[in-house]
Parts: sequence; structure tokens; C-alpha cells
Amino acid sequence: MDVFAGPGEEYEKIGQVADGSFQVIADLNGWYQIVSDGKEGWIRATESTP
Repeated sequence: MDVFAGPGEEYEKIGQVADGSFQVIADLNGWYQIVSDGKEGWIRATESTP
């Protein structure tokens, strides 16, 4: 899934992660702030994410 620099698709796309390969550290308006391989970013919250 796509990772963005902020909580919205208007932010720059900064990478991708696979399901389960990240830690959720915050939840904001349908977006999760995550850490994956020591880098932070935001993904859209879906039914398949924790």
C-alpha cells in the first residue's frame, strides 16, 4: 500500500509497505501514521489494516 508524507493523498507519496510490515503509531481522520524500517509515513486506514 502507498505511504504518504502526511495524512492525505494531497501529500507526497514517499513509498510503499506490505500489510503487517509496519507499526501504527497514530490514527487521524481515517489515516494511520506508521513506522516501517525506521521511517515514518501515513497510510489510508482500511478494513485490512490493524
